[in-house]
Amino acid sequence: MDDGRLFLPSEITIYIKPPNNVYINHRDHICYEAVGVGGDQVKCIEYTRIAPFFETPVDSTLIGCYKVHLSQWRFEYLPKSVVEKLRRGLKINLNEMPGMADQFGTAAVAVFMTILHDQQDSLFSAAQIHS
Repeated sequence: MDDGRLFLPSEITIYIKPPNNVYINHRDHICYEAVGVGGDQVKCIEYTRIAPFFETPVDSTLIGCYKVHLSQWRFEYLPKSVVEKLRRGLKINLNEMPGMADQFGTAAVAVFMTILHDQQDSLFSAAQIHS
């Protein structure tokens, strides 16, 4: 019988190496990359200039898709308990895609996309990363 309770693992793995280290605060529209863990704190890069990736037919932030200027960031230390509650994400560096460098010039721009389904494991296996 389903009594409506949700059971979560006692500890969620926090990844600090790409491509699995992207975390997104979907409610407050903040994009992070975790780069270190020490004690109960996670050292993150917090990107300070983000915008919707597209605005038509809807604002892309409604579905967790952001355009991020990679040159504008700061370090932020977050408690592990906070990072564990953030949505996982994907980072796509647009300057590395054919034809996109012409559109953005020398600005380092990426798209951060929120993973909207539950995902506790690594988003990419080692085989997928190296192929």
